[in-house]
Amino acid sequence: MKAEAIAGPLAVETSGPVTGTALAGPSAVVRTDSGTTRLDFANAPSSVEADTGSGSVTLEVPGGPYKADVTTSSGRRAVKVPTDPAAASTLTVRASSGQGTISTP
Repeated sequence: MKAEAIAGPLAVETSGPVTGTALAGPSAVVRTDSGTTRLDFANAPSSVEADTGSGSVTLEVPGGPYKADVTTSSGRRAVKVPTDPAAASTLTVRASSGQGTISTP
């Protein structure tokens, strides 16, 4: 599934890979059974939840700070954005089998 330049909230539930580019909406909820999830935001989102059963999850977001949570059962975790537990914007990544990454462009 591919999404490009979505200006509103994004909600996806699928069993394959998901790619989002130039996303400008305030929120995204993406759940996939298997496959890589990559979401690139043009504007800072207020809330993102990305969850995959098997595959890697990568979020690319501008600015910050964010309240960031990356959980993997087996795989590397990387948070490469400014974080603050009191931040208004929340980024959540879950990858049961694969790596989870949150970074800036």
